[in-house]
Amino acid sequence: MIDTKALREKILDLAMRGKLVPQDPNDEPASELLKRIKAEKEELIKQKKIKRDKNETEIFRGDDGLHYEKFADGTVNMVETPYDLPQGWEWVRLRTLITYQNGKAFKSSSYVKQHGFQVIRLGNVKNNKMVLGASPIFISEQDAKESLDYKIFEDDILVTMTGTKGKTDFFYTTKINSFDLEDNELFLNQRVGIIRPISSGVSPDFLNHALKEGEIKKYVFNSATGTANQSNISTVTINNILIPVPPIEEQLKINDLLSDSNQKLDSIDKEQSDIQFLANQLKQKVLDVAMQGKLVPQDPNDEPASVLLEKIRAEKQRLFEEGKIKKKDLVETEIVKGDDNAYYEKFPDSWIFQSLSQVTLNLDSKRKAINSTERARRIEKASNSHLYPYYGATGETGKIDDYLLDETTILVGEDGAPFLDKYAIKAYKVSGKYWVNNHAHILRALIEEDFLLNYLNYFDYTGYVNGTTRLKLTQTSLQSIPIIVPPVEEQRRIVSELKRIYQSIEDIFQSGGRFVPVPQLGAKQSEF
Repeated sequence: MIDTKALREKILDLAMRGKLVPQDPNDEPASELLKRIKAEKEELIKQKKIKRDKNETEIFRGDDGLHYEKFADGTVNMVETPYDLPQGWEWVRLRTLITYQNGKAFKSSSYVKQHGFQVIRLGNVKNNKMVLGASPIFISEQDAKESLDYKIFEDDILVTMTGTKGKTDFFYTTKINSFDLEDNELFLNQRVGIIRPISSGVSPDFLNHALKEGEIKKYVFNSATGTANQSNISTVTINNILIPVPPIEEQLKINDLLSDSNQKLDSIDKEQSDIQFLANQLKQKVLDVAMQGKLVPQDPNDEPASVLLEKIRAEKQRLFEEGKIKKKDLVETEIVKGDDNAYYEKFPDSWIFQSLSQVTLNLDSKRKAINSTERARRIEKASNSHLYPYYGATGETGKIDDYLLDETTILVGEDGAPFLDKYAIKAYKVSGKYWVNNHAHILRALIEEDFLLNYLNYFDYTGYVNGTTRLKLTQTSLQSIPIIVPPVEEQRRIVSELKRIYQSIEDIFQSGGRFVPVPQLGAKQSEF
């Protein structure tokens, strides 16, 4: 398996340190480029096309070899640079190279149905990609004429300024290409900014690459402010980014090499994705065979599943008498066979069909939702040793300072899970101390836990979920799911064989593909 993400980051890191392409002593040094940019800016100020930036600084190397920053008022401070640059390169603040434009807060009342003038919002901008079809909105020609300061042009670099607290789903940058402007004129909405190079001596492609470098991203994310739910980047943060500047000739060489390497890595990503898909198909086929009783041989000495069911009934009755479950948990649902029995004849005689409610205990009454603001408040001063996983539909969504359960259970998405994707995880197992919100059902397995887990990820949820944009699996539908139950020893043999085969599949494809995590097998088993 090739970690293309790490490889991209490493190549970019080398590029920004001047180690990707050799330096040419004949190239005009960046110091001369910066002088020319300064002269160009003065001319633009004179022509009143831009305003003078009173916060602009000049970075220089002192006689002691250290870097210093000179401010407009004459003050000089030492500035810490993240790494050394080759001869002919210079460090500058981003504001030295660009003009920056914030977006406009367009009123929803000004939106129209006809195309022509599209407003670009946060959701339309990803790294190196414009997603113009993501919930597009448009304004009238008159509103467009009144918003020319916010018009987007070719070679502009767009940057997203807002995202989710604690995540890195913002500070996306992409350069506008001619094809982005083919269908509509584009205008900038609030919380999206335009970075526009001031001189032809600065390549927009180079700037777009540089803004994704690790040290720059670290600075931006560490500087973000906002609420418990939201992170924001300020204009000041953007303008103050410390950026390396090579000679323009080297900028163009770096662009070519990065473009070439990214194309090759894109190809690798595609191949690995195809391999992953094939591997998942193979795993699904193995699981299909397992659930038909064809993966491991039946043993006539195994205690039949009907006996297991009687033990489960006895266990439930005991829990009811002890006041640990309610009378409704004792209700049994009969699974009715089809008229032709064709589906049911696929399975061994020692297996039985039951509803999920008969082989599990539903613990949904223990779950509790806490909004992210309240969770942030609660964990703000808590030590890591006193924080517990907070689970939702598809996995852990954060931390909380308390727990609701301290046992092994299986969580099944209630809403927001990929129920109709047969290769996706719909159920997962959790252990220890944890909290569960109201987007996941909680099941205590009364059969072998990992057999149940595999079955719930194998099951076809068509007809059991409802909704359009967001599918929902109600508790009633969950409880009514039919489940095949082999003898308990056979359940364990199936789990063991699945574990072995899954590992073999991973070993076969490991060199070329990435894998969706397989639910953990062979863990704690239920006993009666």
